[in-house]
Amino acid sequence: MNIQARKLTLIETLIHLNDESLINKIEKLVQSKKDAELSPMSSDEFYSRIDKSENAIKKGQVISQKDLEKDSKNW
Repeated sequence: MNIQARKLTLIETLIHLNDESLINKIEKLVQSKKDAELSPMSSDEFYSRIDKSENAIKKGQVISQKDLEKDSKNW
């Protein structure tokens, strides 16, 4: 089952869920995931990402904006 089908199954399950305590737990889990994604990165992680990106550029592991836009139409 692909990720889209799994998400739809989860949505259908949530629609029929009547256990408020379980819904609260799910909400907290989703919110903690959002919070983690929004938390600032450390200086080490920041500079590590810069180094990784610069190395990718040196190796030619890049894609033009135009090509990216073409590819993203198929997503």
